[in-house]
Amino acid sequence: MTETDSMVQWIAAIWREAYEQGEVKPVAFDPELGRLVVECTSRAYLLQIRLTGGVLAKRVNTALGADIIRTVASRLREIRILVTGSRSWEDVQGLDDALRDTWNDATQVFSPEHPVVIVHGDCYKGADFFARHWAVANGIRQERYPADWTGPCAPECPDSHRPIRGNGQSYCPTAGPRRNEAMVQLGADILVAFQRGNSSGTADCIRRATAAGIPVRRFTA
Repeated sequence: MTETDSMVQWIAAIWREAYEQGEVKPVAFDPELGRLVVECTSRAYLLQIRLTGGVLAKRVNTALGADIIRTVASRLREIRILVTGSRSWEDVQGLDDALRDTWNDATQVFSPEHPVVIVHGDCYKGADFFARHWAVANGIRQERYPADWTGPCAPECPDSHRPIRGNGQSYCPTAGPRRNEAMVQLGADILVAFQRGNSSGTADCIRRATAAGIPVRRFTA
């Protein structure tokens, strides 16, 4: 978690005390500009925040004990579609159809006015790769969370999780599950899983999403 992420969480805790409506949630903060971004579940709340943002900023600043929020920007809540899948996934048309159907269904549940974001692990091939290109082709924003396979292990990793690759780099096989957990913890409205064979990484993400209460659409090949 970055320092900015920690600051957003700190602000969000105070925000809930100053503004009790759960339909408005702080999601980003620019400390240099003092700009707080909040997401609203409907246009009614969007308008309300635009009218009262200055007052709310003063309330939160008072509670924080620091004049750090100068402006409050509001936007409609994004529809978050989390994608996971096997590296060996090859059915491009099947993936395209599944994402298009999920996109259409999600905008019916919310509203076509709500923006959609595709969240994925940014693998260089397979389901992530095809999902990335589908999002680009349809003008949909993406969030990419590649696993840091050669980065530092988690403190709880045993020495057996630090084998050496042929190129001399250390390698931690828990990077994938840790990445999956991070994506799930960020929240999603639905997980679309494309599983081929016994893909352990895809199964891991499905388990974590299910435990977090995220609905799952699973496709196999």
